[in-house]
Amino acid sequence: MTIEAGLYQYLIANIPSASHNGQVNVDGTTVTWVSGQKFNTAWPGGQHITIDGNHRTIQGVTNDETLTINASLGTLTDVSYNSNNIYLGEAPNTTVKPYISYSRISAVRTYTMTRQTPLASALFRFRVYGISPASVVGVLGDLRSALSGYKGYMGAEWVDGCFLRGETDLGTQDTGGRGAAVDYEIFYYE
Repeated sequence: MTIEAGLYQYLIANIPSASHNGQVNVDGTTVTWVSGQKFNTAWPGGQHITIDGNHRTIQGVTNDETLTINASLGTLTDVSYNSNNIYLGEAPNTTVKPYISYSRISAVRTYTMTRQTPLASALFRFRVYGISPASVVGVLGDLRSALSGYKGYMGAEWVDGCFLRGETDLGTQDTGGRGAAVDYEIFYYE
């Protein structure tokens, strides 16, 4: 597993403000929206979704009220669902806000140490978009809380620290007034 994939798993688990949720009905592998946030038609196949506490992957989104999942859940009526809005790379233009997109913006640097496993670092840019400046501030706060100084596993990678290296303020031309970007350097053992 790469640090990018491990970081994705970590963000999903630790940033609830960048998610979709609501109520659905399920008939086998067909999921139908009932209330709350409608489905994002830009969700790719393989996107994770939790329905009534059961983790599944999305096979495809038919429209904003119907999607299919990878394995049957039988018949369920008016149960909760949650899916994240976190994207590795650029998010699709049709992505519903709030969401986070991120990418590695530096080469991986490897440090030779006395340990058998070399320490590496990479710089990541996280872009946070919201429906209002207040929603951006909320998601950005969750992101900072999840990353700043974190030590522990991200997927299969042991992270030795995450450090803020830069930030673009709200309202800049780069983010169109409803977003912010932060750069974190992540040190990890390969």
